[in-house]
Amino acid sequence: MGDVFAFCSGLYFRGKLTYARRFAAPPEGLAGVFIITPSRGLVTPDTLVGLRDLEELAGVPVDSAEPRFTEPLKLTTGILAYSPAEIVLLGSVATGNYLDTLLPIFGERLRFPL
Repeated sequence: MGDVFAFCSGLYFRGKLTYARRFAAPPEGLAGVFIITPSRGLVTPDTLVGLRDLEELAGVPVDSAEPRFTEPLKLTTGILAYSPAEIVLLGSVATGNYLDTLLPIFGERLRFPL
């Protein structure tokens, strides 16, 4: 999944993925890097995908009013919601597409780089 996103968005995502992998400090037993997907919530960058997966992802808008986006995202945050880890969002926070869903779950543990 990480390679697909990096290919589609070029340097923008590739830089964020490199940064996340370098500086992630997760609790033992927990992945340090996750990608927010349109229809599957959080997945690790190593998640394998095929053509049908990509077609599914392309069919769901990243929109906080879209339950096909928000419900999987809420479901997959479960393990992180109960961990002591700070959650760093490396992405556009100019819209509520991510914040509307993630802020109520993580509260003050949700961080944004300057």
